[in-house]
Amino acid sequence: MQVRCPECGSSFTPPSTDGALTCPACFHEFTVQTSTASPWMQVEVRSATGRSLGTMDRHLVRQRIYEGQLKGHEEVRPTGGEWVPIAQRPEYAEVLRAVGVDLGADRIAQQALKGWRKTGSAIQVKKRKEAGSMVGKVASANIGAVVEEPEEPGDKPILGWVILGGIALVVAAIAAWRFLGV
Repeated sequence: MQVRCPECGSSFTPPSTDGALTCPACFHEFTVQTSTASPWMQVEVRSATGRSLGTMDRHLVRQRIYEGQLKGHEEVRPTGGEWVPIAQRPEYAEVLRAVGVDLGADRIAQQALKGWRKTGSAIQVKKRKEAGSMVGKVASANIGAVVEEPEEPGDKPILGWVILGGIALVVAAIAAWRFLGV
């Protein structure tokens, strides 16, 4: 059985698990209680920045999520275990979803906080087309130029129709003036 020191976090195999143990790395003395209960009934909680929020039982963690004191960015571990994001534990993820926490957005925010993701990198970028590949459209002299497509398909062509209508009115007026001889 592996035991983890609560002081320095080093893991080691003790000669016996009953009574007081001494960590071989930092010489911290502590006691280990062997229990048959689930190791996830009692968990240590820390914030996303690493600040310890203390040891809580499963029901207290769920209550704090309902009260809004835990937002879903925190990490939990059984005493002496590995840290995992609170949203990855099914007993807490269902509560987070019930109170309306967007777990996908929280995952992205947590990655940005840890420096794994650039800020705003999850924003979808509009697709661009190469100017040279646009058949039937006037391209710039620089074939490698990038042209952005209009936001909506009907936004830009309306200006063309207005100009074409104006030209048609002018041509009709000139034709009427010549035909009627006015």
